[in-house]
Amino acid sequence: MPRIPDDELTRLKAVPLLDLCRDYSIELKPEGKDWKGRCPFHADDSPSFVVTPAKNLWNCLGACGCGGDTLQLGMKKEGVSFRHACDKLRVRLGGAPSAPTITTRMGTSHEALATPEEVADDGALPGKVAEFYHRTFLNEPAAMKYLQARACFHPEAVTTFRLGFANRTLG
Repeated sequence: MPRIPDDELTRLKAVPLLDLCRDYSIELKPEGKDWKGRCPFHADDSPSFVVTPAKNLWNCLGACGCGGDTLQLGMKKEGVSFRHACDKLRVRLGGAPSAPTITTRMGTSHEALATPEEVADDGALPGKVAEFYHRTFLNEPAAMKYLQARACFHPEAVTTFRLGFANRTLG
């Protein structure tokens, strides 16, 4: 996956943390220059979740002791990866998330078959891989010529058995 540029990360970290907390339904009250509320990540009887708007950082002074910026809050609150948290903040800022692509060792790039959110069970991913190889076979005349040369090519068998061609493009 391509690296997220530093200027893009700076832009994403500049999202006002107070607004993001409001979106996540974290109730905060002003206390001096900071804002305090109950930590959403553990059972909290007294306000221990502190947001410092001047630095755009948050910290839990209670049981979990975690903290960070807008990206860490998104990752922890939604239980997603760093890249996915960046994509969610991009959408919030009005931009589209980057399409997941894979670059193979051979240097070819193509769209990712599935994101972790799309694959709900272990049986779904092999089906997507089989479909990828079947599409590769249908778009590769050399694979069909190979089967014709071996006298085992039949169009109905290709669709019925979803024959595929692994040309090392999946990585």
